[in-house]
Parts: sequence; structure tokens; C-alpha cells
Amino acid sequence: MKKLLVLIAVMIFAAETFAQNVEGKITEEFYRINVSSIADVTIIIGKPQKVVVSGDVALLSKLKTEVVGGELFIGLQSKKKDKMVIKDGCCDFKVEIWVEDLDALTTSGLVKVSFPEKTVLKNLDVECSGVTELLFDDLEVSELLTVSMSGTGVADINGKFGAIEIGASGACNVSFSGEAHVMDLTASGASSITLSGHANRFTADASGVSNITSKNFNADAKNVNFSGMARINITD
Repeated sequence: MKKLLVLIAVMIFAAETFAQNVEGKITEEFYRINVSSIADVTIIIGKPQKVVVSGDVALLSKLKTEVVGGELFIGLQSKKKDKMVIKDGCCDFKVEIWVEDLDALTTSGLVKVSFPEKTVLKNLDVECSGVTELLFDDLEVSELLTVSMSGTGVADINGKFGAIEIGASGACNVSFSGEAHVMDLTASGASSITLSGHANRFTADASGVSNITSKNFNADAKNVNFSGMARINITD
């Protein structure tokens, strides 16, 4: 497995030259993104592949960007171990990522991720922990979008999907609006999922004190199950 460290040298140089804005091209192909930091991330489907970072000049040189097996990792490097971690007292980073195609996104820490324009993908697998905020507006996934959230994350998902699977645990809040041929929802803990739009086939399962509710949502076929103090209320 090839490993490529990028942006470190250019960040040190650019931090002195361009103050708080650093740009670097990534030569190794990637199609998955993993962010572990305190960051506001914008993802743009396009080329050439590159990463633009702005933030505290003193910390830019400590930001590590690495491509491993087709996955782009972004985070602050620990002094104790050679891995990406969140460090106490670090400031916010604004990160813009250009990628030709994307099929997986992983976040941890305090991360906000958005697509700034209409985005069309074939498949996308999203896994979030910590205090992630997802803003997926006008997203179209032709086959399968999978979103798994834990912690206290928030997601606002709008678009058109062949199939969508959403799993929310902890105290996450997910809002969905749009269309899906197949929709499969799982809520646990104190999480909440709110729906509007349409699905041809709809499955939902809720446990703990979670809830799945709808506003102007309809499904041609429904299968719902809930236990404990959870509730599912799906009305047209």
C-alpha cells in the first residue's frame, strides 16, 4: 500500500508567504475522504484534485494530509504517535477539497461537511462520529447512499436517491427531504429522524427513546417496528 505525504512542505512555506490560505495539489488518486479535526469542509466534485486550507498560521504546518490506499486523511498530527488526532486548543480550519469522484466519507471530532453545488454520485458511504454536521443539499446518488451517525451529530439531507440507508444513534438529529426508491431507517438512543418527500419502499426501526416522524411524506409500502419508549409516526 502506497503512502504519500502531501502539503507539509508547501504549508510551511505558504504559511509565511500567504498568511492563512494554503493550497496544494494531490498527485495520488483518492476517492475516499477521512477528516479528523475541527474543520469546516467543502467538497467539490471536479479536477484537478487539490486541497485548500485556511486557519491559524501557527498550526498549518502541523496539519497532516496523507493518501493511503485511495483514501485522503486530513488531521492534526499527534506529538506522541504518528496518527491524526484532535488536539486540545486547536482552532477551526476551513478546508476545500476537489476530488474527481467520491464514494466514502468518514469524519470525527467537530466537523462540518457540505457540497456547495448540485452533486451527482453513484454510491456514497458516510460514517460520522462526534459533533459532525452534514449539509447535503441537492445531492443525487443513483444507487446507494449510506449514512451512519453517532454522538451528537446533525444532518440535513436533500436530494434524489436510488436507495438510502440512515442509521442514527446517540443524540443525533437527521432531517431528510427528497425522493428515494428504497429507504431504510434505524434510530436508537435519543436520536431523531424527520422526513419529507416520497419513498417507494420504506422500512424503519426505532429503539430507546428515539423517534422517526414525518411531515408531508408518503411511501407506497411501509414496514415499521419500534420498542421501548421509541415512536414512529409516518403520515402523508
